[in-house]
Amino acid sequence: MTEHRNHHGRPASRHGTLDVPLSVWQVPDAAVLTAGLLAELKPARGPIITVDVPGWEAIPKAARHALVLTRDQAASASALAGLPAAKQGLVRIQPVGDHSLGTRLAAVARQSGLVIASAWLLTCTGALAAAANALRSGGHLAVIGQGVAEQARLARLSRPRTDTDGSDEETPELLGLAFAGHVVAAPAAVFDAAVLAAEARRAGPAACPASSRHFDIVIWRKMRPAEVGGRRG
Repeated sequence: MTEHRNHHGRPASRHGTLDVPLSVWQVPDAAVLTAGLLAELKPARGPIITVDVPGWEAIPKAARHALVLTRDQAASASALAGLPAAKQGLVRIQPVGDHSLGTRLAAVARQSGLVIASAWLLTCTGALAAAANALRSGGHLAVIGQGVAEQARLARLSRPRTDTDGSDEETPELLGLAFAGHVVAAPAAVFDAAVLAAEARRAGPAACPASSRHFDIVIWRKMRPAEVGGRRG
């Protein structure tokens, strides 16, 4: 993916652009993070899908249709009620669980230009493949992880796959997804605390709040058929 320098179109309160392979964004909350992904990735027409993430309200506020797949229907209904009446019609909320997420995503095959999901998606059988299939060619999947275990899994999935890996794990590359970028996002206070901890030469997660409070967002792009064929060849 080409590097974007969207200084003028950047959502309010976000600092940082989308650089490859690593970007650092200063964001005060999840809604600004979502707005930033919209501004940088510029998804094509069709619903924007969110899976188990807060901040999806930024999507209807940007006059885009949102399909909100959620494990917390009460919180999503509350967020919907907080939107202006004219924006509420742009949102469709559907409850999902471990066994229904893949089915819900399969129902929107090749319709979406952007799927934003928590790392929970990776634990649901068939959900990663369904998310890849929900994307139009050229669309993006952004998976958000927090905490050591989720960040480690995202790092492993974003590495190029080789024939000697010896793993049968379903990977983005096998599903026609190409690595497109890695964003580290957190409020300013988290970055400040990390700098202070580094300057004090302290080690360990307890000494560096950023290790547990920042978000890692790994982005993949749905390859076009010609690209997939070229890679297989």
